[in-house]
Amino acid sequence: MLVLFAEPGETVDIGDEIRVRVIATEAGRVRLGVEAPAELESRVVQGGPSENPKSSSTTGE
Repeated sequence: MLVLFAEPGETVDIGDEIRVRVIATEAGRVRLGVEAPAELESRVVQGGPSENPKSSSTTGE
């Protein structure tokens, strides 16, 4: 796992096709924006590693 510290407006590039931008941080929460190819499937996993993860998948968003 890579742990990063970033301020709102900063970006992290993953390879040549994925960019993660820190949109906002407040009240212990972080809002991220992800730019990626439409054909890349994305999944949001809620909860920590010890919890039974609940996930939702989207494609092309």
